[in-house]
Amino acid sequence: TQVVALVRFCSEAQQLALEYADGSMAVYVSTQRDSLLAVLVDSIRKESKRDVPVLPAPTEAGARLDPAADSTLQADPENESLQLRHLTTTAREVRERMEEFGRRHCAEIMLAQLLEFNACIPYVGVSPDAKLKDDVLEMLVTMLPTEGEKRPTDKVAQGTIVALQALRRLVGSRNITNAVVLLPTFLDRLFAALASGDE
Repeated sequence: TQVVALVRFCSEAQQLALEYADGSMAVYVSTQRDSLLAVLVDSIRKESKRDVPVLPAPTEAGARLDPAADSTLQADPENESLQLRHLTTTAREVRERMEEFGRRHCAEIMLAQLLEFNACIPYVGVSPDAKLKDDVLEMLVTMLPTEGEKRPTDKVAQGTIVALQALRRLVGSRNITNAVVLLPTFLDRLFAALASGDE
C-alpha cells in the first residue's frame, strides 16, 4: 500500500508512524526516530518521484474527503474549489468574531479547518491557477510565530506546522505564491517559525 504521510509525533520523542492510502497506519518506536524519518522521506522521494508530508499528529479519521487520493496528482477541481471556499469562509468568520470568541478559540477553529484542508488537498498543492484573497492569506500567516517568541508548546508547534503545510500546498498556485510573498510580515514570520527552537 502506498505511503501518503509520515507522522513525527510532537508529544512522543521516539514515536513515528506511516499513514497509507487505504487509511491504515503503522506506528513505530525508535531511539533514532529523526534519522529514520529522513531515510523514509528520501526513500519515498526516490522510489515514487514525489514528496510526502511529515505531520505532527496522525490525520483524524474522516478528515480526508478522498482517502484514496494519490499524492502525485493535483486535487480534484471540485474538491479544491470546495476546500478553498471553506478556508475563505472560516478565515473571514474567525477575523470577524475574534473579539467575541477570543484568540485561543479562533486559533482552534482555524487549526481544525487547516487540518481538513491539508487532509483533502494533495501534498503537491493546489492547481497553478488557483486564487485566494489576501485577507485569507494574512490570517494564515498570523498563525506563524513572530520573532522573539518563547519556545512554543507542543500544541502551538503543531499549529505552526499545520499552517506551514497549508502554505506549502497553497503555493502550488502562481497567483497565491505571488500574493503570499508580497505580504509584509510573511518572510519575518516564516524565518521566525524556522528559528523557533522547536524540532
